[in-house]
Amino acid sequence: MLRSNMTISGLSIDLGNASTVGITGNNVTNVHITNCRIVNTTGFAILLTSCSNITIDNCFISNVGFGVYAQGGSSAIKVNSNQFLNINGINTSSLGHAVQFNAVNGGGSQINNNRIENIAGVALHPHDIINLYQCNGLQGDSIQVIGNWIRGGQLTLWPDAGSGAAGILIADVSGSYQVCRNNILVNPGYAGIQCIGTGYGIKIDHNQIFSTKTAINSNAINILDNNQITVSYNKTNWTNHNGINALLSDGETQYYLGSPASPTPINFNTNSWGAAISASILPTAIISMK
Repeated sequence: MLRSNMTISGLSIDLGNASTVGITGNNVTNVHITNCRIVNTTGFAILLTSCSNITIDNCFISNVGFGVYAQGGSSAIKVNSNQFLNINGINTSSLGHAVQFNAVNGGGSQINNNRIENIAGVALHPHDIINLYQCNGLQGDSIQVIGNWIRGGQLTLWPDAGSGAAGILIADVSGSYQVCRNNILVNPGYAGIQCIGTGYGIKIDHNQIFSTKTAINSNAINILDNNQITVSYNKTNWTNHNGINALLSDGETQYYLGSPASPTPINFNTNSWGAAISASILPTAIISMK
């Protein structure tokens, strides 16, 4: 259990595939979790509730139901420069994300420069790899999702047929002042990057998204029910579950704006749909920690 004003460094936690949480924090502030290893749990690796000014960096998290979960009005949460290998999912309510912010509000929050890989046939039920659910940054101090490398994601619609998951999902249900930038995604799941809620001050730019055909994948970028969003300078090369890789009249398969269509995002004409990119946008090995 975390306490305020503490640093945890160099800790190795192997939970033996129990449902135990690796590290828990409730109503604590000013905590640094660094250079730690958390492996083999069917539950959460790190669970934060109503916490503030928490930094998690240079940690290795592997074979877990869920990576880092910050909830309950937490603020100023930084999850930077970590490595995640194989997210397995927990259940129909908790699903399985490498990192999720749930109702994280205010300035100073980041999910930056992480490397995340789900190996097909090893990772059981990864869902959204990174998720911002009903989170709000500040004008001039957006919640950052920047510079992450993601390879591998959802291959089946678990837990039900309506559970399509994305590599990165921002403004989930709602949200404001979020930036999703310079991320590289290869075969990340049902979708690449999604913004599927009412929100404003949202920016999705300079990302690269590639996918081969899988049993369920749909679109590289999905924008639904969002009126104030900038989508610019992204590169996509996406083949959907029907084997289609083309820019059709409704954007399929490179992007989807809904039906009826959401308003065209700001600077939408700057994107490169069907760009000459391949799986090699990520190096062969992205996970170096053990």
